[in-house]
Amino acid sequence: MSEFLNSSPRAKKRLAVLAVGTSQVVLSFEALKAVKLDLPCCDEQDKIASFLECLNRRIEHQRKLITALKKYKRGLLRSYFMTDEWNTHSKWDKCKLGPCCSKIGSGKTPRGGSSVYVDHGVMFLRSQNVLWGTLDLNDVSYIDEETNNSMLSSEVRCGDVLLNITGASIGRSCIYSLDERANVNQHVCILRLSQEGKERLLPEFLLQQILSDRIQQQVMDCQNGGSREGLNFQQISDFNIVVPDMREQRKICGMLNAFDQRVSCEETALHTLLDLRAALMQQLFI
Repeated sequence: MSEFLNSSPRAKKRLAVLAVGTSQVVLSFEALKAVKLDLPCCDEQDKIASFLECLNRRIEHQRKLITALKKYKRGLLRSYFMTDEWNTHSKWDKCKLGPCCSKIGSGKTPRGGSSVYVDHGVMFLRSQNVLWGTLDLNDVSYIDEETNNSMLSSEVRCGDVLLNITGASIGRSCIYSLDERANVNQHVCILRLSQEGKERLLPEFLLQQILSDRIQQQVMDCQNGGSREGLNFQQISDFNIVVPDMREQRKICGMLNAFDQRVSCEETALHTLLDLRAALMQQLFI
C-alpha cells in the first residue's frame, strides 16, 4: 500500500489538504484515520506498484547510460585536445583562432527589448538556444524585417559556429546548420571561418575543440580576476587551436558525431519513458 500511495498524486493531494502548520507541516493521526481514499484491491495495488517500480528502474538505467556515453565522449575529446605534449599530434598545425576567422562578433538587444518580438519573422537566437553542441529552437524568438535590417552585421549564416560569451552558460557552443535567416543578441558570438580558414578547418572540428576541456579551460582562465562572467572578442581570437589535415579532421568528427547522435537517440528514449510514466500516473491516479 505504501508504494501505491507514494505513486498517487490524488492521494498525496488529499493528505496535503489535511496537513496543518506553517514552519513545520504536520499530519495528525486523527486526520489520517479520517481520510477517505479510493483504493483498488491489494492484488491490483501490488501489480501497479510493481510495474511503476520496474519503469522507474528502466528510467534510472537510461539516465546512467546517457551519463556513461557523455563521459566516454568527454574522454575522447581529452585524448585529442587536452594532452600537454599533444602525443601523436606533433604534426598538427597549431595557431590562434583569430587568423582563421572572417568574423568574431555578437549582436545586440533590439531597441525595445522583448516587446519587439513577433510571432513569425527572422529567428532571434539567444544564449538559451545555444546548448552543448546543439541548437535548441523550442523557445526561439522572432524579430521583424525592419528590426533585422538594423542588425545586418550580426546575421547568422549556415555553417557559423555560435558561442555563448556571458553568464552561467558561457562556453556553450553549437553550429548553425539551417538555411533560415537568423540573428543573435549580445550574449552569443558568431565565429565565421574565412575562405582561407575553411580550406584548413572544418566548422565541426572547431566546434568539437571548443567543447573540449582544453578550450573550456581557456574560457575559464579568461574569467579569473574578473567581476563578471564574460568573454571579449580578443580573448576568443587568442584561443589556441590545432589544425590537422582535412582527412584527419573528417575522421575525428565522424567518430565524435556518432557519439553525439547516439546520445541524442538515448535522450529521446529517456524523454519517451518519462512521458510514458507521466501518462500512466495521470491515467491511474488523477
